[in-house]
Amino acid sequence: MAQVLFPGFRATDANGAILSGAKMRFDEAGTTTKLDTYTDEALSIAHANPVVADSGGFFATIYVGPDEYKATLLTSADVEVWDSSIDDLSVIDPVTASAVTSETITSNDTVAAGDLDRLFNIDASSGDVTLTADSAALGSGFRFSVRLSSATNSAITQAGGGQTINGSSSLTLSTQYDTASYISNGANGWDILAQTYENLAEASAAEIRNGTSGVAVSPSGIESAAAAFALTDASVIAVDWDTGINFTVTLTDNRTLGFPTNVQPGTWRRIEVTQDGTGSRTLAFTETGYYAAGGTAPTLSTGAADVDVFYLYGRTTSIVEVYVGGIDMVQIA
Repeated sequence: MAQVLFPGFRATDANGAILSGAKMRFDEAGTTTKLDTYTDEALSIAHANPVVADSGGFFATIYVGPDEYKATLLTSADVEVWDSSIDDLSVIDPVTASAVTSETITSNDTVAAGDLDRLFNIDASSGDVTLTADSAALGSGFRFSVRLSSATNSAITQAGGGQTINGSSSLTLSTQYDTASYISNGANGWDILAQTYENLAEASAAEIRNGTSGVAVSPSGIESAAAAFALTDASVIAVDWDTGINFTVTLTDNRTLGFPTNVQPGTWRRIEVTQDGTGSRTLAFTETGYYAAGGTAPTLSTGAADVDVFYLYGRTTSIVEVYVGGIDMVQIA
């Protein structure tokens, strides 16, 4: 009888970051001989091996037969995430298998041998709750999951016996309904099978621009973050890296472009500069920190209502490179 392996699995790295395009390779347990998995319950259409996750780190449904598998998780660049010694992922006939059980705990506890495939619902209303699990004692292939059910405090999974969880001594869930699933790698510690964040707030445009962590980025949020932001025309034009990605400004006199605040190294900003109805306005890049090819600042076009485009690249927080995107931008004839 076919069985679904790792239902709802999402690939993440040691820090819980999503692995876009991750790969899952399947071999016969104890060997390096590839073993097919399937796209359908009839086990008639084989998956590619390795199976490749989508951009969100999710794998398509993986059906398997009554075989013993070894699973190895890889990044999209074929860097191993799980140690290949994770072995003997035995497929259990669902007719005879016992159901996954759940248990609510409100105080510190220890995972026991009888907790295989158990979901621990952590109610941390009265304070942080620590669940300790010894991967060596529980044995390779042992699995369990932890879910924070309370709206306050944290659920902490602590590796026992001197082992680690993806290289760290513990993993903390701090947001209600966050969940993590673990699989034992024996004396080599615990690997995170999946980690989900059920209650992430959607990132605002400002949070996207300033790289705020712990929020969910949506396509609409990205569009909002990229909307044009009008700079204030002044003798020294102030630029805050966090307030926009695409800036505009209309010059009404000769100006200096102030050195940006909150520069995030490795990111770009675009500035569209428009001459007013008089024209011949200048824009100086004389503040310390601006760099340009040959040390020569770009020169604006001079016609009334002319539009010039510049790109700023944050090399460091104190060095911004200036590139000309286009002088006197007009419609292509």
